[in-house]
Amino acid sequence: MIDILHPKAAEAFDAEGEKLATRLTKQPFAEEAPDRFPTKRPIVGQLDERNIVGEVRAADVDVFGRKVARYYRARTHRFGLFGDDHDALRSLADKVLKKPPFRGSLGRDFVEDTIFDWCRLRCSDPAAPSLSSYLLTKHAESVENFTVWVPVTHLEIEEEFDLGPVRFVTIPQSLFKEMEALIRSRSADCANETVPKLTELQHDLQGQAAAVINIQAEPRLAEQIALETANAAIALLRRFSIASLSPWLSCPISPQGADIMRKFMLLRFTHGRIPIISSGLRDQALLVWRLSSAELNDMRERGLDAVGQLVVKDGLNPYALRVRASLLSCSRGLTTNDVSERLIATLSALEALLIRENSEPIQQNLGERMAFLLERDPERRRQVVSTVRKVYEIRSRYVHHLASYKDDKELEAFVIDTDRVLRVAVAHLDKFCEVHELIDAIERVKFGGGD
Repeated sequence: MIDILHPKAAEAFDAEGEKLATRLTKQPFAEEAPDRFPTKRPIVGQLDERNIVGEVRAADVDVFGRKVARYYRARTHRFGLFGDDHDALRSLADKVLKKPPFRGSLGRDFVEDTIFDWCRLRCSDPAAPSLSSYLLTKHAESVENFTVWVPVTHLEIEEEFDLGPVRFVTIPQSLFKEMEALIRSRSADCANETVPKLTELQHDLQGQAAAVINIQAEPRLAEQIALETANAAIALLRRFSIASLSPWLSCPISPQGADIMRKFMLLRFTHGRIPIISSGLRDQALLVWRLSSAELNDMRERGLDAVGQLVVKDGLNPYALRVRASLLSCSRGLTTNDVSERLIATLSALEALLIRENSEPIQQNLGERMAFLLERDPERRRQVVSTVRKVYEIRSRYVHHLASYKDDKELEAFVIDTDRVLRVAVAHLDKFCEVHELIDAIERVKFGGGD
């Protein structure tokens, strides 16, 4: 079924598309710059023009990573949109991406590639369909309902659970059996080559947790949304690990392929002896977070379900967006054992929640607001203020490599207080719309106008 595009939008896209198709130009290849120096890496194979059959769609990227040209590559020339003409393509894509049914289901690269392909088709076939019809057809052909599994490293779970729109599951043996059966049913030759690789994949992934997301979009956008959503869900989940209560532990759970557990390798030489190869982990980390049902129930009591509201940004009010950003900032700190980096991430998160503006005294106000948010006893409030002041001093000492073991107790108290602040902030997601409302409530307690 082909979706409907508003007639005026279709007319506008068709008119701009016709103009854009006339701007395709043919250019000779620029002479390639020689390598700055020959590589010493082992070369296992080479590709040259003899390996290319027919035209190939390609793009140029500037030093900032932006695409500045699209073209079809032939042996002696390239044919496409360059410079301002390519900018016109991107401008048209912006307009397409804002209109239903394309909004939210097509990605930028997909739309730009589709418009460019249509321009090429229009140049060779004057009877080709209009741009709007071509876009609608490609939309209907490409948009599907996908279930995307994102394996999560260093995480095992006893039972499945939801965190907002993401379901965390265990990757079962049956998944690989079903994949193998499907491969064998298609082609025996393909199975002989593919099944051994599938077995290796099963060895790596079976029993590991995965974040599962359901998405309706074209394939590339579906993968992009899945990774962004899984990244956010995993980061928010990380905040509930035991590492969030210790300044010395890190929690390395992450999407497969983005492993954040830092490692090292050294080759140590001594004259006349066989070289020693050393390798290992740089950080003291939870090697595997084995999340039991009992721990999951405790996490729910600490606000796991409420945090699930923050996985996706769409529809969140300014207060919820600020809480989300603070949680994600603290979570980034949990990926490292570098105390200075962790303190920077944590203090930034707390300042975002409890400081109105940079012109106010940050250390004093952050300490006092944390104290009145967390404690009722005057002496305990003074302890919180003192701890925050000392933590700012400790951060400076770590940056300059002057830290002392005497700082340990202050850091341990601070990370626990941080966890309490974030839990209170999450508990008030349904109460506040703006961050200043939280600060105002604390100030009323501070000056005796509330509790």
